[in-house]
Amino acid sequence: MHRTTRLVGLIVGLAGRPGDGLGKEKQSTLGKLLVETEKRSDRTAEADGFNMKSFVSMLIPTNIFDALYHEKNLQVLFFSVVFGIGVGLIRSPASGHILAAGETIFKAFEKAISWSLYALPFGLMSIMAVQIAQTGVTVMIAMAKFIMLTYAAAIILIAISSAAIWYATGKSVVKSFADLKEPLLIAFGTRSSYAAMPSLFQSLRDEFSLEPQAIHLIVPLNIVICRYSMVLVYTLGTVFAAQLYGVPFGIFSFVLALFGAVIAALAGAGSPAVAALSMISIVLGMFGLPSGTAIILILAIITMIDPILTVINVHLACSSALFITKPAGTPKDSADMSAVGTTV
Repeated sequence: MHRTTRLVGLIVGLAGRPGDGLGKEKQSTLGKLLVETEKRSDRTAEADGFNMKSFVSMLIPTNIFDALYHEKNLQVLFFSVVFGIGVGLIRSPASGHILAAGETIFKAFEKAISWSLYALPFGLMSIMAVQIAQTGVTVMIAMAKFIMLTYAAAIILIAISSAAIWYATGKSVVKSFADLKEPLLIAFGTRSSYAAMPSLFQSLRDEFSLEPQAIHLIVPLNIVICRYSMVLVYTLGTVFAAQLYGVPFGIFSFVLALFGAVIAALAGAGSPAVAALSMISIVLGMFGLPSGTAIILILAIITMIDPILTVINVHLACSSALFITKPAGTPKDSADMSAVGTTV
């Protein structure tokens, strides 16, 4: 799925050419935004040097509650794995009580999220209204081509993911969308893959007959580490910046961007979207392009593209889980059981 996401992002960017044909008025609008941003801050969101020390500090939390509050998801995942191993090694009835309490808390949050669905349309409109009011309509118009190409690439990826689900389960595209309707709506409305996870767990368990133990391991790892949405942003953003500065984009550049997008996605694993976006400097640095410009311009429209990017994460996590874990009760399972019965 990573390879597909990279290819779709680069091909859509090169075909749609979001950085070309902006016109003097749109270029002037984007230039004013960059100047104003530079005045508000002495430095842009450049990524720090990435080494083993920074990786360890990014992985191991000093305070789990601080990690939860600041959405340091890779640290939360690391703590959860270590804590789960510790609880599993305790040979005492108390460990069962801890797991039961955790399951109860999980179900309570799952129920609360399902209630919040009724307010999602109003919340989404409010968020977008605030973003447009702060950024200005002119900036949105200047970046309209980039926004449309992001949605176009997202639709292509979702279509490929739907075909993968059909191949793995035999369910039609319409049926699979109906089964995943709730987690996809939550993802689009909240712009948070983690908020959609409880509903996604339930859909994969009830509608696709996957084992809960496998779901609870594969889906969080997929969402935290793979970051399909950011791979798409890195590839599209790289093409956009190259076209904006008139840098030629040949075959070598294409291959370089493919590998750079994955490296950047892994470097930003577990970080919130805004922090992970700064990792685009890893890719742009390979081309000698300034990352500050791309980061500022994408941040200006992040509220507009974040909903569909979150949907990509959830949908591709679902198709990946279905490929890794074969649903119980599939025709292949039945055939295998019949063969065993005949042999006996």
